[in-house]
Amino acid sequence: MALYVPHHRPPRVDARPPAGIGPAAPPADLVPPARTLHPAVSPAELDLLVGWYTWSWQVYREVRRRIASGVDSVEADDLIPWLATFTAASAHACLDPADPGDPLRRGLAELWPRTVASRSTAWADRFAQALANRYRALARQCRDAAPGEFLDPIAYLRQQRAAGGGEVAAHLVEHALGIDVSTDPACAGQAASLTEAFADVLGLRQALGRGVRPPLRPSPRHAELLTRLLDSRLRHFARIAQAPSRAPHDTDGPRRGRAACHRYAEGLRVFLAADARWRGRHEPPPPAPSGRGRSVRPLGPAAFGPFTVPEFLMPYPERVNPHLHATAEHTRAWARRMGLFTGGLAPGAPPAWSESRYDALDFPLFTAMTHPQASRDELDLITDWYVWGFHFDDLIAKAFKHGHDPDGAHCWIDRVTSLLASPTRDFRPRNCVERGLADLFPRSARALARPLREGFYRATLDMVNSWAWELANAEHRRVPDPIEYIEARRRTGGGEFFVTLARYAGGDAVPTALLETEHLRGIAEAVIDSALLRNDIFSYHQEIAYEGELANSLVIAQHTFGYDLQTAVDHVDELVSRRLRTFASLTDRLPTTLDAADATDATREGVAAYVDALKAFMAGDLGWSLRTARHAEAGTPVAQRTSRTGRAVVSDRRRCADGARAGRRPPSP
Repeated sequence: MALYVPHHRPPRVDARPPAGIGPAAPPADLVPPARTLHPAVSPAELDLLVGWYTWSWQVYREVRRRIASGVDSVEADDLIPWLATFTAASAHACLDPADPGDPLRRGLAELWPRTVASRSTAWADRFAQALANRYRALARQCRDAAPGEFLDPIAYLRQQRAAGGGEVAAHLVEHALGIDVSTDPACAGQAASLTEAFADVLGLRQALGRGVRPPLRPSPRHAELLTRLLDSRLRHFARIAQAPSRAPHDTDGPRRGRAACHRYAEGLRVFLAADARWRGRHEPPPPAPSGRGRSVRPLGPAAFGPFTVPEFLMPYPERVNPHLHATAEHTRAWARRMGLFTGGLAPGAPPAWSESRYDALDFPLFTAMTHPQASRDELDLITDWYVWGFHFDDLIAKAFKHGHDPDGAHCWIDRVTSLLASPTRDFRPRNCVERGLADLFPRSARALARPLREGFYRATLDMVNSWAWELANAEHRRVPDPIEYIEARRRTGGGEFFVTLARYAGGDAVPTALLETEHLRGIAEAVIDSALLRNDIFSYHQEIAYEGELANSLVIAQHTFGYDLQTAVDHVDELVSRRLRTFASLTDRLPTTLDAADATDATREGVAAYVDALKAFMAGDLGWSLRTARHAEAGTPVAQRTSRTGRAVVSDRRRCADGARAGRRPPSP
């Protein structure tokens, strides 16, 4: 596996196919003994595992050879097409042991039936997907290692998780233990988190051992940052691995699931320990952290001090929907009718907002700037959904975070998620939040096509469910792991929620299968990450000082990397800029992806409209953040906020709308 090829001792690569039935074996001192990774397996199982590690190493060698030989394309999947599209279903059709021309295919044809003979179809599908994902990530990583190429940190870490071989190794741990962690729903989520942390640890160890290009920030401290990130992932793995033994269960099914998850966690732990021992013998130790910020510091008074707000990068122009004023009047009346200004979650409970506070937040301006192309009816529905989401989030914070009542919060989250899970059923609203849903469900059913509507409900359900994670962090005063945070933030911040509404406003002419490809998902995630990380800067003091929130990227940067507050702000701003550049790079390469998919002219036009809608969202989100009073308590006065263009900020909504109707940017005050 690529995981075990240190940079200081590169493998010998040549164009000659290896002799024998299977792939060539790696040098003995480059791979840890399989017996130490899986100490309790039978000789036959050990032989199978050695075969997989040998084959995986050969894939790495062959990818490097083909890249070095100039066998490349814009999409690196073309290097070994059959492996890029490998699935469990295709194994029977495309694997021919008698084929003398492809040693990789011969090796896989010999290993695959021995491996899946005793496994479920679901496990075989997952394992095949892990093999294909690793190949694609490895091919892109080798291609992008050319001089001048520099992946943004989030893209790098996602790629390294797959390219490092950890996901494949995790499946082999399952096979060696004779378990399937996906069969029990109670175990599947925890097992997925264990697998991700395990794969990240192996990938980061590989990065430190091989001396790859710095993925976090282009500074001399990148090795220390990688080391700190590795330590954080190890702690995260240990925390998840301990959870099965503490989880109470009352039935035999959950007990069996708990036992399987515990065995899986222990198998991964043994693998990591053996890998660490082997690396201590065969790789130079990672550099020790410097004295600066060596220990993890609690948030002291300096964490609440002032900081200079960055001049945010934004290459796309602002626009404002011409229906702003009409929608603002509609949504104010709607919010008043739903009772958002007069009631809370229970009779007599205080509301989240007063009407004057709602006016200061100016959510209609947000949707008018993020969806400038929407029709009047579309903008009304979009704005009402956003107001409902912002209101429920603020109500949970006010009623439960400040009151330290996690049980009450979970009760209401469960109630709302049950309604979102069955949006077609009739129910009697109990409060303003449920009255909003009772009104929005039938309107959405009429306005959104069924696939888009179902996807939007799933996105909203996922967002509301994920708030329990934020509440748990606040309750236990736990600062999340950086990688855990990025992935969880996409849910808690409603990433799919706003991407789906952008699709709606953009015409929703992109086939679902195309949206789910790695390329289009990468575009959406770059938009989500840039918006939510930038919001962490705007909302920092409000969340820390007023809400007691620790799930914020500035807090995490201070806690994990030992930064002071201003350095943390600059670090997050650099992440935002790199995500924007990733978005631009991916959109530039869209024509090749569409050509490969044989996209019709209508599909190409739909993709172009979707990308334009995402650009408008990013520009509008920044523009509104620079104007709204939502984060005025955060120590970043509106008059001091600027974008990378250096223009002054306008907080007057009327002048903003007038400027849009006149076809120009909002004037300076």
